[in-house]
Amino acid sequence: MLSPTATSHSFRTGSPAEDVVVKSSALWQKVFCRQPLTAVLLLAATAASPVAPADEIQRLITNTYRFEIPFEVDEESGQDPNSQAILYKSQNGGQTWEREQTAPASKGAFVFSAPRDGVYSFAIRMTDGNGTLLTPIEGSPPELEIRVDRSEPIVKLELLEEDPRMLTIKWSTDDAGAVAESLMIEVTDVSSGVRRRLKIDPALTGTTTVPFPRSGAVQVRASIVDSAGNKGEARRKLESDYDAPAEGPDTMSPDAEMTEEPGAPEQTPAPAEKPTP
Repeated sequence: MLSPTATSHSFRTGSPAEDVVVKSSALWQKVFCRQPLTAVLLLAATAASPVAPADEIQRLITNTYRFEIPFEVDEESGQDPNSQAILYKSQNGGQTWEREQTAPASKGAFVFSAPRDGVYSFAIRMTDGNGTLLTPIEGSPPELEIRVDRSEPIVKLELLEEDPRMLTIKWSTDDAGAVAESLMIEVTDVSSGVRRRLKIDPALTGTTTVPFPRSGAVQVRASIVDSAGNKGEARRKLESDYDAPAEGPDTMSPDAEMTEEPGAPEQTPAPAEKPTP
């Protein structure tokens, strides 16, 4: 869950005779990157939303095509009860705007359905009781930018036995939005089903080496999550080209968290036979 908090601030617009305290349109109070995505935009009730500097544009990312954009109108500014809120959409960073939806100022939210992955910019403008925009939208920068991404990260996974009975694991992803800290690699002994999660430094590309289990056959799963919440994973199997050691316990790299395998029962050696005279 993403929950940025901005400090409230106000300023005045209009002529001296019509000064109105306006809540900043760049103030976002609640943002949830989940179903549905929610962002709260505070709008001016009797004046247009002020132009937001580029560094104040709220940028979000989600993996859902349908999300809600609530807005809040300052009820203390004497808003005309017949006024409307208009949601404008742009897909070129605000160079051109398209009128997307209109709702009564009292409704408090728009629901937007994105037709596909991409970056969608939004701005909201108010009208008076006659439907006239209080401030034009042309030339205005976005107030909200949402990137819709439903593509799973592609994880590349390679297993090698470069040294006898040692498993080398190589992984990588080219997804720029992948979160390295979400990387997880699990090694499973195919024979016993015992699964081990490796402790590794988070990285989008890397290599680690662990011993093969005694059975000589492993399955490895690598997974990673991107900033939109999409999860990608890859699975590979490999059998050792070498025979298992005759004796000695199975060991793991000190960098691995190990789930102990069930041990075999101890065998009591039979007494040696006496030579026949």
